[in-house]
Amino acid sequence: MKKEVLGEVDLNAVIKEKISFHGTISDLGCGTGELIDVLSEETSHKLIGIDYSPEMLEQARLRLSGTGNAELRLGELEHLPMKNQEIDTAILNMVLHHISQPELPIAEVYRVLKPGGLFVLSDFEKHDREEIKEIIGGSWLGFEKETIKTWLTDAGFHLKTVDAYPVNHNLMINVFTAKKPPIQEKI
Repeated sequence: MKKEVLGEVDLNAVIKEKISFHGTISDLGCGTGELIDVLSEETSHKLIGIDYSPEMLEQARLRLSGTGNAELRLGELEHLPMKNQEIDTAILNMVLHHISQPELPIAEVYRVLKPGGLFVLSDFEKHDREEIKEIIGGSWLGFEKETIKTWLTDAGFHLKTVDAYPVNHNLMINVFTAKKPPIQEKI
């Protein structure tokens, strides 16, 4: 299904290029663990995958069984099973359109990221192709760039980049990178 929509665009490779491999990295809405598997080839740092579906996490467990640095957790993205400032990099890859209140996971990412942490978010540009829901599911037909920029800014992030990738069905995927500001020194 993913190949039908994404075509030749390798989002895992795009995301891999955007992150720096230090500290703890989390794939939020990890599904079958495909991205964690790709990232585990690049780093020995801790990788945390979170998904709300026990079935998806079981598939991820099987895929990642030989990976020593991956941890999987059951949980909702609106209430992440993580401590405050637990991770250095958060990835929300093609998941936001499945969330009824998409601004909530963005605020949660801010909570769990360490100061100076990186957030990579990818999802569809707003479209009117209802049939895409039949292929990949979801509550939303993508998002306007400005809406996601507003959610990021409202949560406290500093937007760094927005890149657009054309995919099949005349759709576009936007990839946002944002930083949580470092702690300000008191003068």
